[in-house]
Amino acid sequence: MAAYILRRVLSAALVVVLVSVFVFLAINAQKGSVIEANIAGSGLVSPNELTAMRHELQLDRSPVERYLTWWHDMLFGCSANEKVCYGNSLQARGVSIWREVADALPNTLELLIYGMALSLFIAVPIGVISAVRQDSLLDDALRLFAILGLAVPTFFLGILIVIYGSRWFDYAPPTRIPYIWNDPIGNLKAFFPPALLLGLSLGAVTMRMTRSALLEVLRQDFVRTARAKGLRERRVVLGHAFRNSALPVLTIVGNQAGFLLGGSVIVESIFNVAGVGLLAYRSISNHDYTQVLATTLVLTIGVVAMNLIVDLLYATIDPRVRYA
Repeated sequence: MAAYILRRVLSAALVVVLVSVFVFLAINAQKGSVIEANIAGSGLVSPNELTAMRHELQLDRSPVERYLTWWHDMLFGCSANEKVCYGNSLQARGVSIWREVADALPNTLELLIYGMALSLFIAVPIGVISAVRQDSLLDDALRLFAILGLAVPTFFLGILIVIYGSRWFDYAPPTRIPYIWNDPIGNLKAFFPPALLLGLSLGAVTMRMTRSALLEVLRQDFVRTARAKGLRERRVVLGHAFRNSALPVLTIVGNQAGFLLGGSVIVESIFNVAGVGLLAYRSISNHDYTQVLATTLVLTIGVVAMNLIVDLLYATIDPRVRYA
C-alpha cells in the first residue's frame, strides 16, 4: 500500500508540473498582458510608458525564464530587494497569490460539500428505486429526469435559476457570502441555488450509474440465494446488493468531486460565489498568469487527491481489492 501511494504521489506531482506548463503556454499564447488588459485600453498610456511598465513587471523576459522564476518565487518566496515578485498577483500588486487562493478556497470547498451532498441525496435513492421498479412507469419517469439532467447544460440551468428566481422569489446572487459560523442561515441561502444546480446536474450521472450497477448485482446468484432464505427485500437490496454495487458509484462520485473543483468556474461566475473558479476566471480575463497558475495548481491537486482517495476507499468497500 505504501509503495502504491508513493507512486501515485509522484505521478500526481508530474501531472501538476505538466498542467502548469500547458496553462502557462496557453496564457502566453494570448495577445496582450495584464497591462494591456487594465491600462492600455483607456488610451491614456503612451507606447513608451507601456514598454516601461512591461519592463517593470519583467514581462519582456523570455517565457521560460518567467516560468522558472514563478516556480522559484512560489516555493521559496522573494527577497526584499526584488522589485517584482512572481509569488504575488500581477493584477493586485503586492498581494500574495496564495492569500488570494486562501480567501477563495473555503467558498469552493463549501460549495463542493453542499453540491455533493445534494447530488447523493437526490441520486442514490432515485437510482435504487428505479432499479427495484425496473421498466415500470415510475422507472421511466425517473430515467427521463436523469436524461434531462444530462442533456441540459449547467450554464443554461443556472441562468434560468437566476432569471426566474428573481421574478418569482426576488432572488439575486449575493454580493457577499457570510461565514457559516457568523450567519448560518444567510450562508445556506447564498449557497443553496448553486449547490442545487450542481446537485441536479451531477446527480443525473450518479443516478444512472446507481441504477445500472444495482441492476447488474440484483441478477447475481447470491441475491437470489438471499431471497430464497426468506430475507426481507429491503435487507436484500440495501444490505447485500447495494454494497456490492457501490464501487462504480464511488468512482463516479469521486470523479464528480474532481469535476466540481475543476468545473466550478461557470457556476461560481453565474452566482457570484467568490471561490477559486471565479478567481481563475477573473485572473484569465486580466492576463494575470501568476494567479492563474496558482489557482490551476490548487484545482489540479484537488482533482488528483480526490482520485487517490477514491482508489484507497476501494479496499475498504471491497476487501478483494488490494494494492501491491
